[in-house]
Amino acid sequence: MKGALEADAFVNAARELLNQNDPVGAERVLSPVLHQFKSDPPVQHLMGQIKRAQGQLAEAERYFRAAIAHDLQSGQYYNELGLVLQARGAYGEAIKVFRAASALIPSFLMVRVNIVRCLMAMGNLSEAEREARDYIAVAPGAESWTLLGTVQRAQERHQDALTTAEAALKYGPHLRGLRYNHATALEKVGRTAEALATFEKLARQELDTADLAFHYARALYAEGRKQDAEAIAEQGVQLWPEAIPLHTTLARIRWLAGQGEKCVAANEAAIRAKPNDLALRLACADALHRGGHHTKALHVLDEALRLAPDAPALLTAKGVVLDELERPLDGLALLRRAGELAPSRNSQRNLLSTLLRARQPEEALRIVNALRAEQPHEQY
Repeated sequence: MKGALEADAFVNAARELLNQNDPVGAERVLSPVLHQFKSDPPVQHLMGQIKRAQGQLAEAERYFRAAIAHDLQSGQYYNELGLVLQARGAYGEAIKVFRAASALIPSFLMVRVNIVRCLMAMGNLSEAEREARDYIAVAPGAESWTLLGTVQRAQERHQDALTTAEAALKYGPHLRGLRYNHATALEKVGRTAEALATFEKLARQELDTADLAFHYARALYAEGRKQDAEAIAEQGVQLWPEAIPLHTTLARIRWLAGQGEKCVAANEAAIRAKPNDLALRLACADALHRGGHHTKALHVLDEALRLAPDAPALLTAKGVVLDELERPLDGLALLRRAGELAPSRNSQRNLLSTLLRARQPEEALRIVNALRAEQPHEQY
């Protein structure tokens, strides 16, 4: 009896440490007594939670499955196993597990959200829409309508997404998140002035996210308030120096204002502060490339590749820039390397223009025919 009570104390201590966001300490406490609880679903579940908190997903899956094996009726265990499978990219299996969780606990509505997210990740948007509408039928509200809008935006049905955002807004007309979603939906259908009015009100209350700063700056620029747009984008990169969309927007505004290569000054400052951030370097090179400043873009990419010589995105970007500098053969070598490191449809597409400029149309034609066989209606 005494040994059992001591073991329970270890379990309770581990649970408390996990609740205090110390999964390493929780595992250290629970591991010595775990062998005493091989058939105890809550303890197996607890170790699964600990492993998931540490990012050890394969181990988390093992413990969640052990918990389910000893308690087939706990919807919570199924849901947490589904989350691990979802995180690992096993979306089809995750959906099956989520459906089991939903059958056991019909009132656990978050499972429905998880199913929709898995379907979207699989590219099955029509089924995702059906599930989202089922969710609305069961629990009409801001969350379910917002989920449907997310699916519709992925389908590029922006007018429908606006109608859905309006439906969601009725459940919380003063909620910032719903007002923001409605404004972005207005922006997508070209009603920029109305979107700007909402973005401006939200920003006056608090410029609290990089996304708000990004959309606010874009809407300001679209409505002709270019200096205000630049000021907001600049404020945004100061508040969120790693926000790539803000850097891209600010650089574009400044380039259109005639600042030339200086348009990326804020991006360069962010790189100096975080020299190992490859995304910042890639954004800087992209802005320079789009502005026609290819030599400086090449310099930025060379510096980045010294840090990560096998980064496919950097190799691709440099290959494109070399092509622009009338060095298609050099560019082609880098594009081929990027395709070897990360084979994909896009990596094949990236070769086409450079192959033509390198006077290798036969290979370009072979790639085109293969790509068209997969997607005969793709226009590029």
